[in-house]
Parts: sequence; structure tokens; C-alpha cells
Amino acid sequence: MLVVTARVVLDVDEKLLQVFAVHLYSPANPQRAAWRNRQLDDLARKVNESALPTIVVGDLNVTPFSPYFDKLLSGAGVVDARQPSGFHFTWPTWAAPLWIPIDHVLSDPSVNVTRVSRGPNTGSDHYPLEVSVVCCELGPG
Repeated sequence: MLVVTARVVLDVDEKLLQVFAVHLYSPANPQRAAWRNRQLDDLARKVNESALPTIVVGDLNVTPFSPYFDKLLSGAGVVDARQPSGFHFTWPTWAAPLWIPIDHVLSDPSVNVTRVSRGPNTGSDHYPLEVSVVCCELGPG
């Protein structure tokens, strides 16, 4: 049920990094919320299936204030890489000040994410997140 838009394994200076780009169901009704919650569980399992250092990016359609988000973090063994720099409200671009943070950058603790920031409006209904990673902190190739 997990919607993985892309899974990329990067090899930088003989260091590997796995990146999952995801877009999960929006919880527009109880059925879709249940589907999204199952996708979050599936995502946690996918991250745990690999020994590679991992980053998860994308529209998870869940805020960091949700217990389902906390369950994902603990189940996948990842951290919210946006912290301590803030929530970076990303959606919807057209409804300030009603923005909510539903786009995320999650990483396992072995990945050194040095910066996460909200990018410029690109014409989407979401603002992008820009991520910087120090490659020398990644796992061996």
C-alpha cells in the first residue's frame, strides 16, 4: 500500500545513502486516514528492511503533532531532521497564515543532515524543503 515515488541509493565518495521520496494519502475522510496510517506503518517497515543509512522525504500528509507521526519516528528509528531549525510550514502555499507542516525530512541517526529549510514557491500547492547532508558521515559503501 505504500506509495514510494522514488527510492534512490546514492554513492558519494564510496558512501551509500538511501533516499525514499514518498507521497501518502491525504486524510480527507476516515477511510483515507486509515489508508494513510497503514502507509506510515509500511514506510516504517521499509526503512527497517535496509541496513543503509536512510532519508525519507516527501508529503506524508501528517503533522509532527500527530501520534501517528510519533509512531512512524519510533517504528522506523528515524528523527525529524527539520529540528531544531523549526517546522517549516509547507502547505498550502495559498492560505497564509493557515500553513501546516505536512512535508517532512526524516533521517536515521547515522545521517548528518546539516540543514533543512523551506524553499521558494515553485507554483505547487506545497513549498519545497531543501536539505543539506554531509556525505562523509554516511555509512560505508
